[in-house]
Amino acid sequence: QRHLAQLVGEAGESLVRLVSDVLESERLAAGRVELESLDFSPCALARGTGELFLPQAAEKGLHLTIEVDPDLPAVLCGDPARIRQVLVNLLGNAVKFTKAGTVALSLTRQRPPSGPEQATEEDPSRVAVRFAVADTGIGISPDARARLFREFSQADGSISRRYGGSGLGLAICRQLVELMGGRMGMESRPGVGSTF
Repeated sequence: QRHLAQLVGEAGESLVRLVSDVLESERLAAGRVELESLDFSPCALARGTGELFLPQAAEKGLHLTIEVDPDLPAVLCGDPARIRQVLVNLLGNAVKFTKAGTVALSLTRQRPPSGPEQATEEDPSRVAVRFAVADTGIGISPDARARLFREFSQADGSISRRYGGSGLGLAICRQLVELMGGRMGMESRPGVGSTF
């Protein structure tokens, strides 16, 4: 009975995530997502989000690391809830698709290119931060990368059967990152791992 109740609970959680992703995708498509501007600690955000995945990582024997650039300001202004939403999705995927090895979350300050044109246009109050989630998981083939950020699309058809998921997470992440004025990219090698 306990096992059956656990299966029902997991199915319910999966359904809630799917409905939530579909609703979020629709809100983004309709332009109804509003960003907040709040002061937050990038270090606390990274550590708090990463720690959510420590039990799953430990269960799989994965080493999860969190690294924050000491050059980052102690406080940034932005939408910490949306940043956390993106990181939760990326870390969840990294843990899900990694059988052995490591998952690493890193935050680094990005320096603007030097030169007279950039220096005059740069707003000194703005800070560019690179959030990266790297894993030693299954990796993604070059032909699958083109469709990876499309809605309801996954690297290959067997992924949803083997690992679950709706194929909405990365599409939502990319849209949120772009809404916040950023860019989302990835590097991957099949059998070696991925970095988002």
